[in-house]
Amino acid sequence: MAFPRTIQSGTRWNSYGFTGWRRGIFRREINPMEGYPTAKNARLEQATTGRAARPPLPLFPGRAMLLAALILAAAINITARPTRAPDWQTLFDGATLHGFHLYNLGDTVPERWSADQGILRLHTREEAPGKRAKEDLVITPRPCADFEFEFDWKIDAAGNSGVFYKVTEDPKYEKPWATGLEYQLLDNGHAIDNKVPSHLAGSVYDLVAPPKDFTQPVGAWNQSRIVVRGTRIEHWLNDRLAVSVDTASTGWRQLVATSKYKDLTALMLPGPGVIVLQDHGDGICFRNLRIREIAGR
Repeated sequence: MAFPRTIQSGTRWNSYGFTGWRRGIFRREINPMEGYPTAKNARLEQATTGRAARPPLPLFPGRAMLLAALILAAAINITARPTRAPDWQTLFDGATLHGFHLYNLGDTVPERWSADQGILRLHTREEAPGKRAKEDLVITPRPCADFEFEFDWKIDAAGNSGVFYKVTEDPKYEKPWATGLEYQLLDNGHAIDNKVPSHLAGSVYDLVAPPKDFTQPVGAWNQSRIVVRGTRIEHWLNDRLAVSVDTASTGWRQLVATSKYKDLTALMLPGPGVIVLQDHGDGICFRNLRIREIAGR
């Protein structure tokens, strides 16, 4: 609250009924604008005290300095603002298999994959007798080097599947796992392959195990995310970090040397690769598949 100058500096009764105020008390403690009166207050003081006030200044110097500082700060903020994160690219339109193809089979039409009401499903071999027995599905339109890939999945009881990434698609590599790593998808409670920790859902299959079981019960949707940045890899499962590893580390090389991948010279080659949904023969559903490319370190 700012009092008029007549109240702050007067020594007798005035039109507001105040008197006896010592000059300067409110100037210091209440009204920082005292000493730079407006034209209205200048006229009021002269009418009530008979003394002429100092002429008003067009702008309080401190306020002008503050305004200049704010303008400068805004300019710096705009200049230093980081670039917007890259947009996510939706990989599945929810109704068709557009953009997908079978690993190493080019434009061959998948026989056991279907798309309906936002769900991509791989049917079991028993559900589709006489259909192609192996249908690993490439879902990225082009190879990616550094990326975040998010997806939801729901596996059948006792089911086993996976997502391969950084895969080199070439006829000389018969299987996606010859070049790419696998994010394991599993019914941890009932699948046959649930005895080895590095074979559980969320693991880098046969290499790095998650610290615990992060899966939802069978029949419920799980949310997963794969992050590849340079040589760093992260597996997320239901908002929990399941795996974090550096493929350039000595520890990683030791893991590979004692795994089924020990003789694979093309595993995780530098450069981009595609993402492949595994056909392990069991039924599994996917939805909300999306990817964005990110800068490597």
